[in-house]
Amino acid sequence: MFEWIFIALLAYLFSSAGAITDKIMRTRYFHDSASITVLFLLCNALPAVLLPFTGFGNLGPQTMLLAIFAGFLTIVPLLLYSEALKREEISRVAPIWQTIPIFVLFFAFIFLGERLPINFYTSFVLMLAGSLLVSARNLTEMFKPDRTFWLMIFAGLAYSFYPVLLKHLYGNDEFIAIFALVSLGRLLAAVLLLSLPQKRERFLADFQKADKRLVLAMFAFAMFAGILYNYAISLGPITMVEALSGVYPFLVLLFAAVISKWVPSMLQEKTELGAMSLKLVALTLMFIGLALLYI
Repeated sequence: MFEWIFIALLAYLFSSAGAITDKIMRTRYFHDSASITVLFLLCNALPAVLLPFTGFGNLGPQTMLLAIFAGFLTIVPLLLYSEALKREEISRVAPIWQTIPIFVLFFAFIFLGERLPINFYTSFVLMLAGSLLVSARNLTEMFKPDRTFWLMIFAGLAYSFYPVLLKHLYGNDEFIAIFALVSLGRLLAAVLLLSLPQKRERFLADFQKADKRLVLAMFAFAMFAGILYNYAISLGPITMVEALSGVYPFLVLLFAAVISKWVPSMLQEKTELGAMSLKLVALTLMFIGLALLYI
């Protein structure tokens, strides 16, 4: 009955591992936001190859176009996310994604008619507070969010339309066909960026220099995370699926701290007591907010 909870948590596990490879690729190989965005889009476009084998099921033209648009729409948050990765540590960028459940809560209420008990609303307030706290370098800056914070806030706002659209689409009971069409939308977004000669040349140059093992890891993490995330949305309430993303920044922080400690040449994260304490306090608020969902 609640298998979507485990599926969603597993999706966020792969997503958090993917976030680490995203940061490494962005820092070491892809120095242009559009260039790394093309790679992000391509990593999530692989399921489009299923279309010749699955067909479109019983989907109508309007539903098919909406599914393609949902995938294409992700180009906006990915560009903003790419720019944020250039400017800041992944353990500070990732938690700000926790504002997404707030936006999803609002849009799901308006467009899908989802209604939640009072403990859900309390949990979202705590998660938002944690996101604000983790965006500050220290307590004196807590109420002075920097440019990275606002980049991620707008990225989260743009992205929040995506899961709401997915939940609406998956009501058609054609999971594989819709998932493949959404992936096609991402492929079209990548093609759009590659149609710009300067961006295409930069992407090809960066891709040629990139460590292909990391590229394969990015594709693997994105593929598994994408399949599991979409399947969880098709099974469970969208607001709760997004709320479960509270585990994501914890995992990113854990992975980043371990890699910075043992392989500092790959990833540099601030692990001194002050910086880590502030992040842990912020993430603890998010965890409490997540726990309130089950009271």
